[in-house]
Amino acid sequence: MITIEAQYFDITFVNGHTPTEEKTSTIGIHSLHDITSENGLRLIDFASGGGLIVKSMMLPHKDIYKGTWKTPNGRYVSQIDHVLINTRFKNCVYDVKTVRGADCDSDHYLVKGKLKVKLKKLIQSKGTLVDRFDVNKLKDTNTCELFKQQLYETMNSLNINQEETIDTKWKVLKDAIKTFTDAVIGKQKRTRKPWFDNYCKEAFNRRKEARTQLLNDPTNKEKATIYKESQK
Repeated sequence: MITIEAQYFDITFVNGHTPTEEKTSTIGIHSLHDITSENGLRLIDFASGGGLIVKSMMLPHKDIYKGTWKTPNGRYVSQIDHVLINTRFKNCVYDVKTVRGADCDSDHYLVKGKLKVKLKKLIQSKGTLVDRFDVNKLKDTNTCELFKQQLYETMNSLNINQEETIDTKWKVLKDAIKTFTDAVIGKQKRTRKPWFDNYCKEAFNRRKEARTQLLNDPTNKEKATIYKESQK
């Protein structure tokens, strides 16, 4: 079991055979299996004890959209990946099915679920933004001299002594420094280095093509070897 903490919900991934002979409100009737294992019984106990339902068993689909894992020999398909959701939000999930064509680099098929929830909008106060100036420009001699001159002129033009409180004096001084600093050197421009370059794109396309060929002919050992090599 893997639990991922999201912004609004905690998403939990659970693997286990789920039975269909026990028609309970926890699992539904649309399953790929007619018999179950001990893992399926544990899954029912886990869902019942935690106030959850197995939503992937309650939506009708063809069998090809139910299987989530294929055995290495390609002869059997099992439904061991399910979507569980709190009973309070059970009507929010309106579709769960397997996407066989998606390349997730695993012997499991991708399980796609559609969730539609109406959430109350929360108004959150934003924190104080910190101005980050491009101080690297001060390494240039001309820019550095201009900055010193502007700083000297700004300090001489301010009448800080006329202000009453220390907080007011500091605000006037800070605003003046920010203004001429922004005009002389400017703020930093955030640039992100792309991690998904052409090399990654080519490797991804090779692996995707090898996987597609293997899905079309799962018994071909040569294609299976090519797919394993493309995963490295």
